[in-house]
Amino acid sequence: MEVLEPAVVVLVFLAVYTDLRWRRIPNVLTVSGALAGLALNMIILGPTEGLRIACLGLVVGLALLLPFFALGGMGGGDVKLLAALGAWVGPGRVFNIFLYAALAGGIASIIMLALQGRRANFKEVAHDVLFFFLTQTCQPERRDGPTLAYSLPIAAGVLGAIVFGDLV
Repeated sequence: MEVLEPAVVVLVFLAVYTDLRWRRIPNVLTVSGALAGLALNMIILGPTEGLRIACLGLVVGLALLLPFFALGGMGGGDVKLLAALGAWVGPGRVFNIFLYAALAGGIASIIMLALQGRRANFKEVAHDVLFFFLTQTCQPERRDGPTLAYSLPIAAGVLGAIVFGDLV
C-alpha cells in the first residue's frame, strides 16, 4: 500500500503535535483516523476483508494499551491513537508498532528517571497494582514528577516499524 506509510506518519505526527502542545490527543483526530483506515482497507482489500482487518487491528490496538489506561498509567488519547493506527495497519502490524513503542517508552522513562536522580518506587507500584485488582478502582494519580507524552514512543514505534520493514 503506497499510501499507508505517509498516512500513518501524518496521523501520528498530528497526534504528537497536539499531545505536546495541549497534553491531549483529540477524539476528532483518533476517530477520523480510525474511520479513514477502515475506509481505505475496505477500498483496497474489499468490503468484507477490509472491514475484518481494520476492525481486528482497531481492537488489538485498543486491547494492548487499555490495561495501562485502566491502571492510570496513560491517557485515553494514547489508547485511541494506537487503536486508530490498528485500523490502518491491521492486527499484526499494530502489535509490531506496540512492541517498538514499548521499547522506546521504556528507554525514555529510564532516561527521565536518571535525569531526575530517582529510582522507581517498587513498593508504590506494587501497592497500586494490588489495590486495583482487589477493588477494581484506581488510586488517585500521583503527579510527583514529569510525565511522558506517550504519543512520542508511539511515533517511535511507527518509525521503527517502517525502518525495520514491519509496516509493509
